[in-house]
Amino acid sequence: MFRACLVVACVAVAVPAAGQITRVSVSTAGVEANGASGRPAISGNGRFVAFDSAASNLVAGDTNDSPDVFVRDRDTDADGIFDEPGSVVTTRVSVSVGGTQANGSSSAPAITPDGRYVFFISTATNLLAGASGGVDVYRVERSTGAVIRALTSVAGFSALAISDDGNVVATLAVGAVGVVVRDIAAGQTMTLPPPYLFEGTLTFPSAHLEYTSLSMTGDGSRIGYVSFVYYYHGASYEDPRLHLYDRASGTTTDVASGYLREPSLTTSGSAAIIPRSTGTVRRVIATGAEAASLPITTVAGTFVASPSGRYVLGFGGRLGDFDLGTSTVFGFSAGTGAFSPDDRWLTVSSETASLVAGDTNAVDDIFVFDLPDYFDADDDTMDDRWETLFGVTDPAADPDADGQTNAQEENAGTHPNGQLKRYLAEGATGSFFHTAIGLANPSPTLAAAAVLTFDRGDGTRVRRPVAIPDDQVVHLNGMAGHARSLEARVRGAGAARWSHLRKLGLPYLRASPNYDTMVL
Repeated sequence: MFRACLVVACVAVAVPAAGQITRVSVSTAGVEANGASGRPAISGNGRFVAFDSAASNLVAGDTNDSPDVFVRDRDTDADGIFDEPGSVVTTRVSVSVGGTQANGSSSAPAITPDGRYVFFISTATNLLAGASGGVDVYRVERSTGAVIRALTSVAGFSALAISDDGNVVATLAVGAVGVVVRDIAAGQTMTLPPPYLFEGTLTFPSAHLEYTSLSMTGDGSRIGYVSFVYYYHGASYEDPRLHLYDRASGTTTDVASGYLREPSLTTSGSAAIIPRSTGTVRRVIATGAEAASLPITTVAGTFVASPSGRYVLGFGGRLGDFDLGTSTVFGFSAGTGAFSPDDRWLTVSSETASLVAGDTNAVDDIFVFDLPDYFDADDDTMDDRWETLFGVTDPAADPDADGQTNAQEENAGTHPNGQLKRYLAEGATGSFFHTAIGLANPSPTLAAAAVLTFDRGDGTRVRRPVAIPDDQVVHLNGMAGHARSLEARVRGAGAARWSHLRKLGLPYLRASPNYDTMVL
């Protein structure tokens, strides 16, 4: 799926309400942890949350005095209602098949979207026979407790990325070893080839490439990572580059370079989320086009991108939404975290004690945000940001008299007050295209908003809302995909609109003539 790239970044401050945030790093009975918890991972529908914790009171019999990996099941009766009293359970998964607790530390979990498999890193030697004595990667089948060792290393690993089916796992090996990938079903392990040749310098002969920021597409076919040159003397880092490795072809492609802090691939592999010193962009890999920057930074290392590429969470608990072009300040201290693949749930580690009632343990805990509920403070079923964008408040109203209420328009992704409608470009094509569009609002007083609709060659339709402030032009670059028409519906009385389409590849979405100005 492709996404329109938005340049208007509205900043709001959100105040959490009861029920929007749940603390999951607690025991089954709800007792808060007596040790810090971190590095959460979440399943596709948000039911299962995996995390590591130094707490010893989350499950009975935790006496190993080491961090363990836990899973919180938020819906044990599978009725679709999460966090009901009596229908939740916390389980320790970093144990042997027989339930013996680990004799070493376990951490950095990853969980498949269906919640079936949990991966983690462990120094334990008693989870399975044949442990390396260093740091190994394990996969646990959550429902049965079956354990396999996916990877073995004396040097150790620092991060994990897994495929949606739990068959492929990649890790960053400590030091200059690089990226190691294991295909469990095929029984094959490989270390990715260096992205380019680097053999040190005359001044620093021991300088070498190191690696960070690991990610993987959902099907496990492509792996993203960052390489940089590390100089032992002075501990300086230079020439960071984001690479994309294709397992089928064995080729490595450079995606970005320059200032890079924790970039990641989307699950589809069509785009990369790239945080820079001044903000975060979403880059279409096939064309290199970028969405306008959102004011999300990675100071202190906090950066989380959603698998779809819609959301990013950065320093200061600031959430960016590429689809709406908004930036929301949550107002809490965020550490590590993860979004659910359906974009509904955000799980984070935080030391902020005011997120839920009764948080008195003074350590990092794991919280889950229900984002649709969080952004519906007035509880009218509509996203508050969407209401602000289009100037509507009543979910039952139908301001454009098209038979669809505001709530129905939001769910459908259509304009609730679309008085004007114009096809900006037509021309069926089955090939990849890339276009840039400018929407202008010359009115000095009236705000405007548009819904861009992409009708694709395969019959599917994608819509994106765009805010157009008064007396401004909004440029949208990098809208790409397979499409046959592009439509805009705009509100804002008396304000002229126009669009430029420019050729960036063959064949392209056609206008007549190219660069034609179209007034809506």
